Amino acid sequence: STAGSSNYRGLQGYLVTITSEAEDEFVHHTIVNNSDITGWGNFGGYQGTWLAGSDAAKEGEWVWVDGPEKGTVFAQSNGPGNITSANNQYSNFSASWVFNGTTGYDYLISQVPEVGGNLVPGWENHIFWDDLGANQQYYSGYVIEYGGMPASYEISTSKQTYFEGQDVEFQVNTKNVEWGSSVDYTITGIDSSDLSNGQLTGSFVVDQNGVDGIGKIKLSLAKDAVVEGIEKLVVNVSGQSVSID
Repeated sequence: STAGSSNYRGLQGYLVTITSEAEDEFVHHTIVNNSDITGWGNFGGYQGTWLAGSDAAKEGEWVWVDGPEKGTVFAQSNGPGNITSANNQYSNFSASWVFNGTTGYDYLISQVPEVGGNLVPGWENHIFWDDLGANQQYYSGYVIEYGGMPASYEISTSKQTYFEGQDVEFQVNTKNVEWGSSVDYTITGIDSSDLSNGQLTGSFVVDQNGVDGIGKIKLSLAKDAVVEGIEKLVVNVSGQSVSID
């Protein structure tokens, strides 16, 4: 819950999911090993962290329960001492340590025995995944991951109707778009001669707005004194649109 309620530069956090060997190495040897996270309470020289995997819904079927991969089955237990990756996904279980079929051991942890660890001789700096119960609090460390969650955009303006010669500003509220990112927009329903300032296609930069983001699109409507009737201007940002007259 702490990971899911955290934010960084406009991006929602989630308990880390690991989908490749390179990411596994980075998370453990770059982040965990250089932190104060500790591991197995009964042995020295271990550092461990909770991962966002669980087989609570179906014993032996390991699923990512958080992050962009939420709902993806990544490993399957086929009996004691036999657990394999599933659906061409990455996993790094040590089969001999997984409590296959043990009620309550439904949550995924990973640990790295450092030099001096005595759980498995010869496994210094070796990463392996394991399952534990949620109440086994001697694993208190976790890594929060950011990025990859679906972005959302909400476009608004202060009024529905504008006249020639007026300035128009659209506000775009964003979620899961990193601050400083450039986002494209398009405008339809008018042509470039209807603008004295601004562009029909362009981009805006996402700035901080609390824990989320905000961008602005500014236009000036040309005052050409030509009677054209009511025109509908439509702004589109990543599939989301709003119109004014």
